[in-house]
Amino acid sequence: MAAKPRRLIVFDIDGTLLLSGPLVRQLFAQAFAEAFGVEAPHEGLAFAGRTDRGIVRALCELSRTTARFESGFPAFAQRYSELMGRHYPRAAGPFLLPGVLPLLEALQAEDSVALMAGSVNLESTARIKLRRFALDGFFARGVYGNEHEDRAGLFAGCLALGRDELGWEGRAEEVWFVGDTVADVEAAKGLGARCLAVDTGPPGTGDLDAAGADARLVDLSATSRVLAILLA
Repeated sequence: MAAKPRRLIVFDIDGTLLLSGPLVRQLFAQAFAEAFGVEAPHEGLAFAGRTDRGIVRALCELSRTTARFESGFPAFAQRYSELMGRHYPRAAGPFLLPGVLPLLEALQAEDSVALMAGSVNLESTARIKLRRFALDGFFARGVYGNEHEDRAGLFAGCLALGRDELGWEGRAEEVWFVGDTVADVEAAKGLGARCLAVDTGPPGTGDLDAAGADARLVDLSATSRVLAILLA
């Protein structure tokens, strides 16, 4: 990567690079129950597009434990990370989505490109997920769901990090966010950035075209086509 990259490309993780199955939600609920002393009332609560910090806030509101959110969140994060580190690396179910590895390898080889993770996960659990599939080396920098409660703040943090730590000096409209939910598209468009949406996320994430995605693909398997979009 060049000292001052011209292009900033930010990837969501869940539903975009990989799928984890029901294990993650089970471990999340266990960590919440242990940290806050109540069962996680997560039935009907949509996780897709929310940050982990935002999900915990919503669960606290539903369980009437909001007053303990700030004090309980660090305990939740520590316990959730412990559980993920113990179970996720060997669990059956998580899998890498088509085309991800060759795409990241091709982008990493571009001197003008800086890759960044913009993930709703806690940084610790995002790293656990990425390491399982040997993807962690592609994302030296990232902004995560322990820092922000919504996608808008998270994506804005990505632009700030690109400028402050990577030396990127471009404009927001030159940035690509790659994600799988309407929340990804809306957050990117709210910053004036572009969004490549993929159909690999969970069902019911909304109409990606209606949300204003600049490009939409079934998945990331057609490497040359994805590169043509992101490097144009």
